[in-house]
Amino acid sequence: MPKPDPKLVEQIVEIITHEVLAAMAEQDERAVNPQAFSCKFECADQLCVKMCMDKAGNVVSAGAERLTSTLGVIPGDASLAGMIDHTLLKPDATQQEIAQLCFEARKHGFASVCVNPTWVALCAQLLQASTVKVCTVIGFPLGATSSETKAFETETAIRQGATEIDLVINIGALKARDLETVA
Repeated sequence: MPKPDPKLVEQIVEIITHEVLAAMAEQDERAVNPQAFSCKFECADQLCVKMCMDKAGNVVSAGAERLTSTLGVIPGDASLAGMIDHTLLKPDATQQEIAQLCFEARKHGFASVCVNPTWVALCAQLLQASTVKVCTVIGFPLGATSSETKAFETETAIRQGATEIDLVINIGALKARDLETVA
């Protein structure tokens, strides 16, 4: 196997660091200013969900290019919608919850929905003729599968309609500084 490009490894580390810092900043904001986050219930297609408005703008102002939200969490600032990956990765997510996720993404104009690979075909069908992309996660949640397995999973997801892929790196290899495996 060829040596990984040092610049590629540096980019991987920077991306991971950025994501962790953004998550920590949001967690700190919730702890310091809990009244900034308000929730209400909204019903659509015979499913009621809790809708929570948050201060996602803080994350954007810190430099984030994409944000994530989950079922029922909608940013108070509608101009952020095109930056949001509306995500539902729970292992027990139901077809009805995935349909609701797609409904919310289409309604608010989110950048994508991000789901486990089993839901890609359904999301592609539900989001047909919309600008919302279908994203899936490969090697989720541990990143501990082989590169060959990740390649097969990726090819299958693309064939089923995924237009974005989030690949989980081998976390154990990163911790061991086995950057060749990580790359």
